[in-house]
Amino acid sequence: TYQVISLKHLGEVLNMEDGEVRKWAESVGWAVEKSEDVGGQGGDVVKVPVGKENSAKPQVVAESIRFEQLTKIIGYGRVNV
Repeated sequence: TYQVISLKHLGEVLNMEDGEVRKWAESVGWAVEKSEDVGGQGGDVVKVPVGKENSAKPQVVAESIRFEQLTKIIGYGRVNV
């Protein structure tokens, strides 16, 4: 998800003209600001406030593979060498 996106790119994604997307973004509480460097082009950017939908969350992954489950794979590798 985006926290900052160029107004032009957001308009392309939403299939809206710049004026329409600006009004829509402001109506949902997103800030539209001037920027000097938007992909090296300059222009306006839309700042999306951080919420539960677009914030980074750590993810804990637990692997539970036993050695016995790997014996066939290890065996195949030894035969093909």
